[in-house]
Amino acid sequence: QGGRKAFGGRPWRLCVLLPATDAKPRHVRAAQAVMETWAKPYSGAQGADHIISLLYSRSPLRVEWTDMTLSLPGDLDLHQPKFNALRFIYLWRVLALHHAEDCDFFLKADMDAYVDVPSLARAISEAGFNPNEDIYAGVVTRSVGAGGGDDDWQTFAHGLGYILSRGALRTVTDALGVCLEVTAL
Repeated sequence: QGGRKAFGGRPWRLCVLLPATDAKPRHVRAAQAVMETWAKPYSGAQGADHIISLLYSRSPLRVEWTDMTLSLPGDLDLHQPKFNALRFIYLWRVLALHHAEDCDFFLKADMDAYVDVPSLARAISEAGFNPNEDIYAGVVTRSVGAGGGDDDWQTFAHGLGYILSRGALRTVTDALGVCLEVTAL
């Protein structure tokens, strides 16, 4: 399911990736809310306006979401938010090796985010971004660290989402492999 079938066998201008888990009923409800609202016009291989949205999940959370779920062999959903970063390193590595040509830009958006997809697509187009160049775009957010103080994530946008260009994905392919090897030790 994670191969060319999920992407519908054609190139896309923007691929929206939505991490999904069935760890708790609220996670499935969040996925349902996203898939029934802002992601609906772009769901699955039919997409719209050269945009596709796919749930990234170990398996479809609902039968009717089978064609809009990107399931990758080897993905391990440990049902712990702190391990989501590892799942995304794995996702980005697989996309870099096998699907970089399927999309010009990849957007990772959390289930608790709302994305104005038409405005985002328009902004990417108007900015004149070249998908073959290294583009990593997002908003740096602040979070409360374990000690109660603010942690400033200067080098990594998280929270609402971020965008990687095809070129950026290609550039980090080897580094993603190293990350996976190191975390496996």
